[in-house]
Amino acid sequence: MRRMRINLLCILYALIGLVLLSGNSNADDTDGTSIWMVGNQDKAYIDVSGISPDTGNPYGVINWPIMINSRGGTYDPMFKQWFWYRVGSTGKQTSLSTLPVVTTYSADWTSATSIYTGPGFIATATFTVPDKLVPAYSSTFIKTIKIQNTTGAELDYHFFSYSDMDVSAATDAVQIINGSRAVQTDLLGKTLVQTSTLKPSHFDMDIGGVYILDSLQNGLLPLTLTDPAASFDEMADMQFGFQYDLKIPANGSVSFGITDKVYPTNPLVVTNSLVGGSCAGNGVNATYQVCVSNPNAMAVNNVVVTSEVKPGEFDAAGSVSFVSATNSGTYDALTKSVKWSIPTLAALAPSQCFQATVLAKVSNDITATATSYGDETYPAKQAVVTPLCNYPPTVTSAPGPAYTGVAFSYQIAATDRESDPLSFTLVQAPAGMTMGAGTSTLSWTPTYEQRNISYPVAVDVSDGTSVTHYKFQILVQFQNQPPTAPLQQTASLTLNQESTFQVAATDPEGGTLTFKTVDALPTGVTLDTSGLLSGIPTAAGTYLINIAITDTAAGAATTRVTVNVASAPVKQTPTITWPTPVPVVVGTTLSTTQLNATASVPGSFVYTPASGTVLAAGAQTLSVTFTPTDTATYNTATASVTLTVNKAAATVTLSGLSQTYDGTAKSATATTNPAGQTVSFTYNGSATAPTAAGSYTVIGTIGSTNYSGSATGTMVIAKVTPTISWTTPTAIITGTALSSTQLNATASVPGSFVYTPASGAVPAAGSQTLSVTFTPT
Repeated sequence: MRRMRINLLCILYALIGLVLLSGNSNADDTDGTSIWMVGNQDKAYIDVSGISPDTGNPYGVINWPIMINSRGGTYDPMFKQWFWYRVGSTGKQTSLSTLPVVTTYSADWTSATSIYTGPGFIATATFTVPDKLVPAYSSTFIKTIKIQNTTGAELDYHFFSYSDMDVSAATDAVQIINGSRAVQTDLLGKTLVQTSTLKPSHFDMDIGGVYILDSLQNGLLPLTLTDPAASFDEMADMQFGFQYDLKIPANGSVSFGITDKVYPTNPLVVTNSLVGGSCAGNGVNATYQVCVSNPNAMAVNNVVVTSEVKPGEFDAAGSVSFVSATNSGTYDALTKSVKWSIPTLAALAPSQCFQATVLAKVSNDITATATSYGDETYPAKQAVVTPLCNYPPTVTSAPGPAYTGVAFSYQIAATDRESDPLSFTLVQAPAGMTMGAGTSTLSWTPTYEQRNISYPVAVDVSDGTSVTHYKFQILVQFQNQPPTAPLQQTASLTLNQESTFQVAATDPEGGTLTFKTVDALPTGVTLDTSGLLSGIPTAAGTYLINIAITDTAAGAATTRVTVNVASAPVKQTPTITWPTPVPVVVGTTLSTTQLNATASVPGSFVYTPASGTVLAAGAQTLSVTFTPTDTATYNTATASVTLTVNKAAATVTLSGLSQTYDGTAKSATATTNPAGQTVSFTYNGSATAPTAAGSYTVIGTIGSTNYSGSATGTMVIAKVTPTISWTTPTAIITGTALSSTQLNATASVPGSFVYTPASGAVPAAGSQTLSVTFTPT
């Protein structure tokens, strides 16, 4: 084997599976082999004079020395980084160094490549130290990983990178940022940053190699790193690991790079404070100021500043919501923090300040944590705890169980840090639950129907300034309650008649009850399991019966029934008193004014016609049937009275009283109020309508069952003028005497005619006027 020696300001010192020993500050070429120059520096070389395995760490080692300024410029090995793998989801992890390997060097001797052949895959790891040690005490170490799937199926491949980088001897802090970048520091001016071009699937941190390293080396089960949320600031011998869960296609490959960089930096300086006071109000806005400065002699890039404000550790119900942020700060709802970005923070840059305002609804102190880091620094953090100006009351009690049918009482106990008086208000409760006025005591008796249900209860507890919303759930558990029954009951049975009596008892849960007795019952009478006494008793007397009552859950009660057996009493007929009602007018509805019978014993009345009926005019009969409450002692009774219903007045308006003679009978007409009534007429006392002209006395009378009314008027039948028809006579010759040939007028009615000139007259020549006067018969 070839032996290798190394002396670097920052150099790759060995390959996985090998350890290389640190050498002198000049070349050692004892066997005449070539010198591996790293970074083109005179004092940076590897003398490949030999090689020896690291028998103490058979799983692979890289020895990477770094010059430490804080230690007087001495070389300090960063030590080792190891790789493991697992194929599939079962089985243990295996070191790459257990596989066959071929290692080659680059032509310029700045890198070495190892190719490992495994079952179904080829893993290639290339190690490079590319920088030229500028600036001083800084260095870069690059590992390029390629996994080649050599099968015709998808490869389920899990790759583990474990780093044990000794930034200090045993006082380091480690933090994983965003699940993909590891930062390790000694807090004395040296910071290691490891990044990956492929985001790991999981990560974890270790102390002294007791967990991750042991699981990788000795574990027999598949390992999944746990992704812890917290940083490891223990200042101890720290390690960290990344897990890459890969699905590599058939005959495909996955490549990524892992880069380690060392910087001469301390964390940034962060301050965190509440603006405008020393305490915060519950339910009001609070503003926190975060300031960050750079104490380092080099610029820090991509600086992230965050402010996270949350309820205190023991305030599980508290909440903090984002309101606003200065300087374009953005709120991340997932982490509940505000983030600001600074592209570059110059060397020795003074403080830059940012503010975030939140609304806190809390019952205890508020914790505000400010964090800042850049590409080259370990995260700096400052947490401040802000007390409340007024602390809400604290409930110190818890409710007991609740059972069906059992009185529940819970006095809520609460304290107030300022000793303010407290008031309690019941906000939400199940049906039946109450809170005593001015108290904190809840009272309730759950019903059977509320069994096996969990009810929410909410009570506001106030100290006059702050309110605690106290909420709890209470489950109603079923607890059987025994039946209840009167201590004494009396049953009256009729001798020699079918008689029954139901023994009274109830079950709080509504269950089925069973009734039993060992006492002698009256002859002919039985008691069934439902509690019914029935039968035909044949012997008169008084019997005392003790009855046991049980429910389905063995709850029990007892009752004593006194059974009296006697002959049936002679029923009496109640006396009904019903005065004759005052007459009413048609249209009046029957009511208690008319239907007002009374009886000598309690009972109920049924009237005919019923209340609300409107009766016709005349003498109407009202009837009632009375049913006594005690039908065993009293008979049903009836009674009746006569109610006089008087007709209602109506008005008659006559019309059609002006007529003209035409030889036909002339009848009057009329309208009524109310409308639609029938009216009969007489004319001068006769029901016959007149025909002849003249004046007639007309009386119109309503002929209705329920209404009365009349009107009187005068009908006048006026005379009519007859129509005379007379054709113009034919011309005559002078000397002709007038006759019926010319005097031949006719009339529309019988009568007599008188002509002028009269018949026999001889008219002179010319146009002569003939006249006639008609007198009707």
